[in-house]
Amino acid sequence: MSSDQPAVPILDLRPYTDGGNEPNARASAASQMDAACRSGSGFVAARLPMNGVDEQLVNKAFAAAKLLFDQPEEHKLKQMRRLTAETNCGYSPLSVEALDRARGPDRKEAFNIRKPGVHHNDYSGCPPGFKEAAETLWNALEAVATGTCECAADALGLGDTKFFSRTLSKWDQVTLRFLHYPPCDWAGGDPPVRCGAHTDFGLFTFLFVLGGEEGLQVKKIQGSTVSDADACTDAGWVPAKVPCDDLCCIINTGALTARWTNDNYQATAHRVVVPTEGAASRHRYSIAFFVDPDEDAMVSVLEWLLTDLLFALVDVVANSVHCGIGQLTRATCFMRTYWSHHGSGFQHGSALQ
Repeated sequence: MSSDQPAVPILDLRPYTDGGNEPNARASAASQMDAACRSGSGFVAARLPMNGVDEQLVNKAFAAAKLLFDQPEEHKLKQMRRLTAETNCGYSPLSVEALDRARGPDRKEAFNIRKPGVHHNDYSGCPPGFKEAAETLWNALEAVATGTCECAADALGLGDTKFFSRTLSKWDQVTLRFLHYPPCDWAGGDPPVRCGAHTDFGLFTFLFVLGGEEGLQVKKIQGSTVSDADACTDAGWVPAKVPCDDLCCIINTGALTARWTNDNYQATAHRVVVPTEGAASRHRYSIAFFVDPDEDAMVSVLEWLLTDLLFALVDVVANSVHCGIGQLTRATCFMRTYWSHHGSGFQHGSALQ
């Protein structure tokens, strides 16, 4: 990476995630998060360890994931429970998903789990130790996600630290995804895309990348979603440069954060490419924790963030609100809607880094 590529800002969220109550430390973390989320990229890196999420735990999860994906293709296709839109749990084979259909299938395979005890995670065909490693990581990440949501509430100056975190009482719409990108062909020229351009659905995504493997790119966009024009061009995409001397996880904002804050906090547009011939020859592993509010959580645009501008495209579909580019206005109303995922939850084809 060249030295002029922007570095992902590194935050210390431990004043929130580890139960600290030191006012100055919390204020500093909230201020840094606010600056990052208003920057247009919404990408930060959080130092580890955080509340039990440490190098040993993350490495154990990656080791389990490598054993899972290293199994023979026939075994994975026949013995492992297939991921469906209805369950959002289980195995998604190589090149089944396509976040950017114009560029073709994503060059990845994945395995999803959801909240243990709330959803049925079928570990049929998984190697010994995978369930324990996955669910131990899940349990530790809940506290980290709660603390991050509290930091975001303070960053916005809501006067209610629990504003976002109280929507995570059941964790029934949260997904933990293990990802593997196998080696691929390298022809030079424009970098091949392993995971198409997109924004995530929900509040925040926590991402771990084994060995800090390069390839993750970000782009500043307007609104909550990636337009066809942004997705179909390589212009404007820059590598997400995380300093390698810090053990950290990457946190990005989702489309719901943008809508909830009336685009004061932008959703993070990102994709995964193959930047070099060396990267094309290597396996890439990552783990993503997608944080979405509970299915019955009330979501409404914060009234004090509404503007007097008179442009917005609002389409209410099946209890979900999807908004076009432009901020919501007082003229378009103070909308209140249930964040409904149609019973079974979104199938996370998002942030599949």
